[in-house]
Amino acid sequence: MSLCAIRSRQLSVCFPRERLSPQLVVMLPYVPESLPVATLDFGRLIRLIGPANAALARYDGLLQSVVNPSVMLSPLTNQEAVLSLKIEGTQATVDVVLEYEAGIEFDPEKVHDIQEIVNYRSALTLAKETLAQRPLNLGGSGRCTGR
Repeated sequence: MSLCAIRSRQLSVCFPRERLSPQLVVMLPYVPESLPVATLDFGRLIRLIGPANAALARYDGLLQSVVNPSVMLSPLTNQEAVLSLKIEGTQATVDVVLEYEAGIEFDPEKVHDIQEIVNYRSALTLAKETLAQRPLNLGGSGRCTGR
């Protein structure tokens, strides 16, 4: 008897009660809804477009006046790195990473987690620079991953 059921368009791995080895279940590709989505309330969304467009224009204007626009994105890059690596089990926060970069010392295990975050952030920067120099293709992905 299986502990899980096969659901349409989802990957399922079932663990029988008798043993803990997984059994491979047939995978079906995900098929998204047709566009445009019929259930959207466009009347409610239309009035939000103007303020959203104005906010984007203000942000774009701000970036034009900043000598180094990446300074504005740096906090978001740090947060992305911390949150992405938290999934993999790292135990560091944005504050801890900033403290480490400011010269505060931590125990070796914590430094390992912080270094993973710093490496992730460096990989994001390298990927951005690589994509600016050439189009996205399979040949360019090896440079970002170190292959």
